[in-house]
Amino acid sequence: MGCLGFLWALCLWTTVIGLFNQNPDTIYVELKKTGSLSCSTPDKNPSGVYWYFWSRGTNELKFLFYCTVTGRFTYDDSLTEMDRFKSSKRDSMGTIFTLKITNVKAKDAGIYFCAFSNGTHLEMKKGIDLRPGERRPTQPPPTIPPEKPKPCRCINRPSTRPKQGKTCEAQVLWSLVGGVLGLTVVLICTLYYFSRLPKKCRHRLIKKQQLR
Repeated sequence: MGCLGFLWALCLWTTVIGLFNQNPDTIYVELKKTGSLSCSTPDKNPSGVYWYFWSRGTNELKFLFYCTVTGRFTYDDSLTEMDRFKSSKRDSMGTIFTLKITNVKAKDAGIYFCAFSNGTHLEMKKGIDLRPGERRPTQPPPTIPPEKPKPCRCINRPSTRPKQGKTCEAQVLWSLVGGVLGLTVVLICTLYYFSRLPKKCRHRLIKKQQLR
């Protein structure tokens, strides 16, 4: 029995060391509150679950208790305050066991492992890192990418037509001014001609009279 126990402990340690290389799930709990740690298996008919605890303070792996599917507990002899550690079971696409630790203390900090038993072998699960009295680290705000500048559309740019309109209006205005000036000159010339006409007629009449 001693040899079998040693081999079983060696196998357990090898499995736990392999699980340490995985990233455990982290749970933050306030001191004197209740921490809930759950592990699941697709097996719908396990005989029970073993709970182990790796203490962060002593770097030791300890056996906590074994819980059957009927709710019977077998605690380790060295475990004190057994009433603070309880386990419950529920079925949901398999079997889920939840370890509840009431009145959480600083010495409860560490990684908890569960192992399901089906009568022939143990199915060890990834650890759950319990951090009593620690605050969850604040996540940095998400980085918002800068908005891309919207492409300019030529139809939205100010049109140059108003300037062309002003040029056309100036040309028309100058044409009208030129026409008016031209008519004025013609009118002045006509009046000047007719103003000289009586003198010419009188000069001709005087010549005719002298010839007679």
